[in-house]
Amino acid sequence: MNARINYLLRQYFHNRSNQEELDELFGMIRSAKYDQELALLIKKLYEELKREDPSLTYVDDNGKLLEFPDFAGQQDRLQLDRQEKSSGRSLRWYIGVAACAAMLLVGFFYGQWSQDRKPEEHVRVINSVARDENKIIHLADGSKVWINASSKLEYPQEFKKGHPREVTLTGEAYFEIEHAEDWPFIVHTDDVQTKVLGTKFNIKAYPGMEDILVTVKSGKVMVSKENKALATLLGNQELSIPMMASAAVPEIKEKELKSKVAGSWTAGYLEYEDESIASVLADLERFYQRSIELHNPRLGDKIITLSVPKESDLSYVLEILTVLTESRFKIEDNNYIIF
Repeated sequence: MNARINYLLRQYFHNRSNQEELDELFGMIRSAKYDQELALLIKKLYEELKREDPSLTYVDDNGKLLEFPDFAGQQDRLQLDRQEKSSGRSLRWYIGVAACAAMLLVGFFYGQWSQDRKPEEHVRVINSVARDENKIIHLADGSKVWINASSKLEYPQEFKKGHPREVTLTGEAYFEIEHAEDWPFIVHTDDVQTKVLGTKFNIKAYPGMEDILVTVKSGKVMVSKENKALATLLGNQELSIPMMASAAVPEIKEKELKSKVAGSWTAGYLEYEDESIASVLADLERFYQRSIELHNPRLGDKIITLSVPKESDLSYVLEILTVLTESRFKIEDNNYIIF
């Protein structure tokens, strides 16, 4: 994560960022307001970048140039106007710094507002998680969310009473929602909506997956797709919803879980119950960041149940998997091949 933030900061300061990199950096900077460790990391990397390029400065509201030590010592909001070369648009960044109990907590705010336009009342936060970590965040209503690796959660800084509590997930997250009668909580994943009042559940919806998996640990969850109700799930139930529409009628599967526990990855386990080999291998590739080839395509359709500690070596996991499926694996050029 350190290297990624360093890269994104360099791209931005030297006007080389594309739109995707800008969005990712803005998300990290917004998240820093709620994540002290991330805020301190960004501050440290900025100081290293400043030593390499002393010309980097900030401009206050009076047009005065500020070096970072001056900037960091202030508690007022500072404004930096930058011109993005690729689009010619003026980007205004609002960056705030405050001292708290002998520790410097850096909060960053991003906006694209014109002179006569006010910032939106309810700021949306984008919390992105690197591929080698996971994170716990606390929402304004008291709910807790565990965000898995290579995932992103978008949510408002504050939830408005009288309106649903709505968040958008890309990837996987485990939710413990604070119960509030008549104040529903809705998770958007692609065109699927998961609605609850107060419960514990997991949603897995990584890009490229064939199915979205909604797994409930306790409480009640209602799942819909394109505003059409699909199912209402209770504890220890799971729903599989095809991500991609096809010519055939998509098969939506609901099942009672025997051994799998919703959000077991937060407790250090990789768990799969009655899932295809193909989907399990795709998940292992994401987790271990290694290539796994399947030489026998028909093997990918086989169904398997598997539970292993997350700290397990990939070779150990594949050894168990191939024993269960009466297959074998080998390693060639650092790639894993199942045959």
